[in-house]
Amino acid sequence: LKRDTGMHVVEVLGQPVGPLQQVLSEADDVISVTQLGISLRVLLPESCSDPEARVRELTAAVARDARIRLVDPSLEDVFVSATRSPKR
Repeated sequence: LKRDTGMHVVEVLGQPVGPLQQVLSEADDVISVTQLGISLRVLLPESCSDPEARVRELTAAVARDARIRLVDPSLEDVFVSATRSPKR
């Protein structure tokens, strides 16, 4: 089930979290941004060829030293992918 979300999940650890979340949420190709403690989980469509590079590009002006990595989907990510459609 987790493998069939049709999305990439990218974890972002960086400061300041608020501006990072805002810049990511405003991007047309970002499906969802969820804050879990001090990290953000960013859902991008499976069609995005390099999700880590895309998130790095989006966040560069806000937090150059953010740690960005592709992670396995959590059950919450699966739920989000099942209940949301990409922004239009």
